[in-house]
Amino acid sequence: MAYRDPNQVKAPDGIKCRLDQYDQERLERFLKTNGGQPAVIAREAVVEFLDRRNIEYAENHKQKELEQRKLVIAVADRIRVMKNEFEVADAQDVAHMVQQ
Repeated sequence: MAYRDPNQVKAPDGIKCRLDQYDQERLERFLKTNGGQPAVIAREAVVEFLDRRNIEYAENHKQKELEQRKLVIAVADRIRVMKNEFEVADAQDVAHMVQQ
């Protein structure tokens, strides 16, 4: 999604993130429920984005950190898949019981 900033303001580090109203509201609800700061959430999202695409660090000493995060992502993804499989199985069991 493209976003145009009418003020053309640049962040000091050259990175600027704008959300549309709907995504901004989602972020605010998340922060209200879970706490935290928008900049920290944005940083975590960007780092996970880069990790998932296997963008490696230039410095070798950071590679171990990357590999550990990729393992955490893989485990979390597998847990999500398993949870979905259980939910589908439960829904099928309920549908089967209703048919009887």
